[in-house]
Amino acid sequence: MLRLFLVSLIFISFLIFNQKVVNESFGENNPTESSDSKDEPNDFFYYQRSYPNKTFAVNAYKAAMDVAATPISERGLDNISTTSWKLQGPGNIGARVNDIAIHPKNNQIAYIGFSCGGIFKTQDGGKNWKPIFDENSYLSIGDITLDPQHPDTLYVGTGDPNISSNPFVGNGIFRSKDGGNTWESLGLSNVGIISKIAINPLNTNIIYVATMGSPFVRDSNRGLYKSTDGGKTWVNVLFLSNQAGIIDMVMNPLDPNIIYVSGWDRIRTNFESTTFGPNCKILKTVNGGATWETLDTGLPTTNISRIGLTIDPTNPKILYTILIDTNFNLGGVFKTVNNGTSWFPIPTGEVNGLPSDLMGSPGFGWYFGKIVLNPNNTKEVYILG
Repeated sequence: MLRLFLVSLIFISFLIFNQKVVNESFGENNPTESSDSKDEPNDFFYYQRSYPNKTFAVNAYKAAMDVAATPISERGLDNISTTSWKLQGPGNIGARVNDIAIHPKNNQIAYIGFSCGGIFKTQDGGKNWKPIFDENSYLSIGDITLDPQHPDTLYVGTGDPNISSNPFVGNGIFRSKDGGNTWESLGLSNVGIISKIAINPLNTNIIYVATMGSPFVRDSNRGLYKSTDGGKTWVNVLFLSNQAGIIDMVMNPLDPNIIYVSGWDRIRTNFESTTFGPNCKILKTVNGGATWETLDTGLPTTNISRIGLTIDPTNPKILYTILIDTNFNLGGVFKTVNNGTSWFPIPTGEVNGLPSDLMGSPGFGWYFGKIVLNPNNTKEVYILG
């Protein structure tokens, strides 16, 4: 009995010592799970994957994702069962819907892109769904855009633009010419997260891709990219800074050389959570990205975080924007009727139907921050929150 007690005591002491060594190796100043401040990153998830160098190994993460996507047979593993399987997901975190695309010529066909659950397609108006992107190693979807001339061709940008405490990065842009049956990579595998894709309706070889970059590092692989050859090659036509990307983009449907984008300073590591900065602003080009101007007349120029944009397809002089403030609450909704030359606020008080805690408490505007118009009735404006 005494021997059993001594062995147990030694084992417990070993565990306590080991835990002390691990904690000390990270240092007292590193943030861990805490409820003291909403701004302090809760990143023990990353500490577990960053030991002992404290820096999240992005390349190792990418390699592991590729291995995870390799079929079981190719990895030399036996199938775990020969019984049939029933689809049960995605669910919970992976089932946050980031985008919905509806076929313009057949509204029974629609696609849903999930934050970390791939793409599902319906051909019967939503009665039945099937996954069509599961063979890709990265299942985080930022945007789905259909070719305006050939809507059976779809473009998909990977990565989750909302960039929460557990960011899901992607591996570039993909295209399917057969409604999602087969896919091909069009590159941009190093841009981390793709937030929006826009295709010139008059010349579908011209494609714009808005990217947020990798939230783990400050680098130049972010901003707005343009292709004039259908995705074979890409050129960065707007770079804001090494910590900022493009979170939203709209194109003038009558003059596709006119493009509006919104920048967002966003870095998320196990040491830092940057959610606003000097690049949180709206910019416009009238020549396909050759030159840019900042649009700020009538808009706040300080205390701004994420910005959402939407354009009236029937009258593209009219745009709406939602601004999130640095407390991550609703900073205001604004409208322009002159192509962004000037903006005026739309009342958003309680009397007008928008609650003060629209973005939650504490604010989660950095996560939502989107605004859309009903294409069939452009007087209907929707705010996501």
